[in-house]
Amino acid sequence: MSPASWSIATRITRWGLMITLGCVISLGTVAFIFLYLEARTEIDELASEELSELRTAFLATEGTPEDFAATCQVLGQHHPHDPMAWRAWQRRDGSLWTTAGDQDLVRQLPDSPLAEQALAGLDDAYRWRTAAIGPDLTVGLLLDGRHQMMSAQGFLLAAVPLLLVSAGASWLATRLLGQRISRLLAEVSASAQKAALDSSPAPHAREDLPSELQAVSLALRDALQRIQRESEGARLMASGLAHELRSPLQNLLMQAEVALMKERSAPEYRAHIAGQFDELQELIRAVDNLVTLCASPRMRRSSRTEAFDLALESRLRLEPMRERARHAGVALRLDVPHSLPFTGDREGVTLALRNLLANAIDWSPAGGRVELRMAVEGEQVEVRVEDQGPGVALDERERVFEPFYRSPAPRQGRVGYGLGLALVATVCESHAGSVTIGTSPLGGALFCLRLPIRSARPAPLLPADEAEAVSAGSDAAR
Repeated sequence: MSPASWSIATRITRWGLMITLGCVISLGTVAFIFLYLEARTEIDELASEELSELRTAFLATEGTPEDFAATCQVLGQHHPHDPMAWRAWQRRDGSLWTTAGDQDLVRQLPDSPLAEQALAGLDDAYRWRTAAIGPDLTVGLLLDGRHQMMSAQGFLLAAVPLLLVSAGASWLATRLLGQRISRLLAEVSASAQKAALDSSPAPHAREDLPSELQAVSLALRDALQRIQRESEGARLMASGLAHELRSPLQNLLMQAEVALMKERSAPEYRAHIAGQFDELQELIRAVDNLVTLCASPRMRRSSRTEAFDLALESRLRLEPMRERARHAGVALRLDVPHSLPFTGDREGVTLALRNLLANAIDWSPAGGRVELRMAVEGEQVEVRVEDQGPGVALDERERVFEPFYRSPAPRQGRVGYGLGLALVATVCESHAGSVTIGTSPLGGALFCLRLPIRSARPAPLLPADEAEAVSAGSDAAR
């Protein structure tokens, strides 16, 4: 494990514990401050209330020191949990008049009614208040409010165990949650590794996973499926390439050996060379298809993009297909516009058109007919290639575009490499176009290729070429 790696369980536990402690401490602090301020307010109000009651009760008496002490005693009985001490002074000369109340507090009473002296040395639970009682006396009250403060202190004492319990519960819950998530991720990872090592199908998304992990599982499954498809395609392409190129190379070698076995006439040598030329052309076309198929999608979209005349290129590149059709005994008709400005991959598009024509010729019977029509439909160029072969079954119309796929239907013409239609699909994908398969009015297959023209404008069509009927007799007919 690298130094920068970290554990989900540890991270969840740490953050869960920190958040819980932060919330509990914050709430506890706010509650303690509230209770503390509330207790202070209650002590202040009690001191003011007791002074007011003393004034009212004492003024109703004869005003003797004994009456003062009796009134203070009664007031103290009303609040047994809040000890109070009283002291009165003569206002005319400031002399002490009398003292009453709790004896422990009496010893802390000041000699003067000044609040600064009385508050010195007392904590926040004590209150010192003074008031005038009549024209002759000034009374001071020292109130012990520790009972009120005990509620805030008690809450503080109870908050510490609560904090510890909350921290423990948070640690346990987040630890279990983190371990659960880690275990689920480990199971997903193990399934993916198993599928990658033994090439088994990608695991299905488990229904018992949380929605977030289900999304991860689905994305991982899709990635594995895509990797497996690409890996299988690469293996298939490598094995198919080795197998498919071996046969024509062996044919070329055999023809060369046969040609060198004895002296032959010029026509015999010409026939051997013509056969080798055909095999070499097929090999070149297969290599071109493989180069295009093996290019990455980004390279297909960005490389070799240029503006050119698709109609002119088609006439130049497709004209040699007439010789192939003549050998197969097939009539070939090309219906191409006079001019068609196009922006795209010149080599890829023309190679796709050649592959469609070659496929139609190879599947057509001797004496049959193949037609290619190129026209503009809105912002797209549409190319229709039709033949008089057996057509393509419905259940094969998707698979024929897979590399190295061969139809199980009997074929009389040349057996190809299974790359031509795969190349057509690749070119369509790189140009944001489409290719579909249908049934031709001629009775065979109809391949319809649609590609965006970009900024091109269609031009008038030339008169259709006259169909060229050639004699049968080629072993490439079907």
